[in-house]
Amino acid sequence: MMALATKSRSTVRQVTLRIPSLRIPAGVQWSGLIGGSMLLVVLVATLFAPLIAPHDPRDVYVGETLQSPSRDHPFGTDMLGRDQLSRVVYGGRTALMIAGFVLTVTVGVGTVVGCLGGYFGGRVDDGVSLLLNIVLALPGLSLTIAIVAVLGTGQTSLLIALSATSWAWFARVFRGSVFSVRETLYVEAAAAQGATHTRIILRHIIPNVARPILALASLRVSGVILAVAALSFLGLGVQPPIPDWGVMLNDARPHMRTSPHLIVVPAMCILMVSLGTNLFADALLARSGLSGRGGRD
Repeated sequence: MMALATKSRSTVRQVTLRIPSLRIPAGVQWSGLIGGSMLLVVLVATLFAPLIAPHDPRDVYVGETLQSPSRDHPFGTDMLGRDQLSRVVYGGRTALMIAGFVLTVTVGVGTVVGCLGGYFGGRVDDGVSLLLNIVLALPGLSLTIAIVAVLGTGQTSLLIALSATSWAWFARVFRGSVFSVRETLYVEAAAAQGATHTRIILRHIIPNVARPILALASLRVSGVILAVAALSFLGLGVQPPIPDWGVMLNDARPHMRTSPHLIVVPAMCILMVSLGTNLFADALLARSGLSGRGGRD
């Protein structure tokens, strides 16, 4: 009887040990998974916009204005009868294209300027620091509006204005990272072997600071998208009839009580991209050993 009890307990113990446990893989955070999933949904929707959109976002249907969500128009129609679902997915494409361009310019210019100051030091760094302090001392949004006012409204002016006000922050962060790497043994060994400055920067410095810096720079995506929406809402950014979330919010203002879905849908899209980007970037920063937020608004 004792032997039977022992065997029974042993069997139960073995079954218990074989029950799989649901655990997050090492180095993976729920915030990163959630943020990445949100971004993936937006990216897929914008990438396959021609397949998802039931109508052309610029088509006007006079007899179907301000309709509630229906089978033919899942997100309803605006005051001109344009399909909201079509405008939302194409508006996301506009926002992501602008954000991608601005981030590319920001990383490119910031990397060059940051490397010059952080690697060479001395008078070069003094000049770079002075330039960065001047640019960063100016209010970012006010400077962006001023540039757009001088150049005129439109996508080109918006791209120039946002790029001109975003690179300095990245250059300052990159400069500090280069400072911390240039005194390492492998950089000194490469210099002792006669490697050129260009080779040292491209092969030894940039690869060792790229991962955390790019993770930090990804936080700027949400800021750029919010800036695009804000400027378009004010009439200084993307201009109609180009679909854009900020333009949609501005068009929906007079009808926010009778047709609240006209504001809710683009606002939720902006929130989804901003929140998803921040969650995903925070997870990347955590894996890189960084925390906190930087940048300018």
